[in-house]
Amino acid sequence: MATRYTLDEARELLSNAQQYGDIFDLVVSGLTWWLEKYGDTRTAWYHGIKHYLLEWMDEACNDSNSNYGLAHSPEMATAIGEFTERMLD
Repeated sequence: MATRYTLDEARELLSNAQQYGDIFDLVVSGLTWWLEKYGDTRTAWYHGIKHYLLEWMDEACNDSNSNYGLAHSPEMATAIGEFTERMLD
C-alpha cells in the first residue's frame, strides 16, 4: 500500500508546531479539561496535541490545505505518539 505522506514529514510538521507554537505547553495548561473530555491519558494527549497542531497550522501556514491531509494521516498519529512519549519521559 502506497501512502502519500512519510513519517519524517509528519515529524517535521509536529516539530515546527512545537518549536514555533509550543503546542505541548498548551496541552499541559489545559490537561484537566482534556482528561475530563477523553477519560484516559493517552487519548487526552493525542487529541490535545492534534487540536493545537491544527490551530497552529491555521495561523502559521499560508496554505494549510497542503498539510491538511498530513495532519489527519496515520503517519501523523504515529508522530504524535512518539512526540508525547518523548516529551513525557
